[in-house]
Amino acid sequence: MQVDPPVGQSGWWITAKIARLKSMKKLAEKIDHSSPLRTYIPAGMAAPGPPLGPMLGQRNINIAPFCKDFNERTANIKPGIPLPTRVKVNADRSYILTIHKPPVTYFLKQAAGVSRGVMQPGKEYEEFLEERKKVVEEQKKELQEKREAKMLRTA
Repeated sequence: MQVDPPVGQSGWWITAKIARLKSMKKLAEKIDHSSPLRTYIPAGMAAPGPPLGPMLGQRNINIAPFCKDFNERTANIKPGIPLPTRVKVNADRSYILTIHKPPVTYFLKQAAGVSRGVMQPGKEYEEFLEERKKVVEEQKKELQEKREAKMLRTA
């Protein structure tokens, strides 16, 4: 129910309404629309130089303490392993640092002995499969020869 202001008294009515709106604005929670910084940082190797330094500087994070904090948290991990990192920046320039586990692709590349993925997807994969076929055929031949030798010994 809205009450009309008294006749001739419109000035104080508006100021009271504005004061009430300002007090409500102070009570309302502020919503942060900024997205977290998502990046891969090598374990124990955070440095203030590019590319990490400019990314942190754009978000007004003090770079040197961040690097020190990150390197301390990742001291127990083998240096150089890329770690997915999320940095949420607060209004007072403090941050929440979340470090996730290394990606599975890193471990797969380590196990395969390659430093990077294929550059020509069809061709390199076919060559790899052909090599594996040759190895499997050689192993089958060796197994067959062992079986035949065992059968001759037992017969």
